[in-house]
Amino acid sequence: MGDSFNETHNRASGEDSETTPLVKYSLNFGLLRLPHSSVSGLELTIAFSQ
Repeated sequence: MGDSFNETHNRASGEDSETTPLVKYSLNFGLLRLPHSSVSGLELTIAFSQ
């Protein structure tokens, strides 16, 4: 149980470490470009990150 959990956690962590900077950049860029529509920027960021 511990081994499979660690493998899953490591794989998830690896994906997060790769996508997090992109998400942060996209979110910041979206908020800067769409200050009046932060929700749309967030939705765009989520869709782009997936």
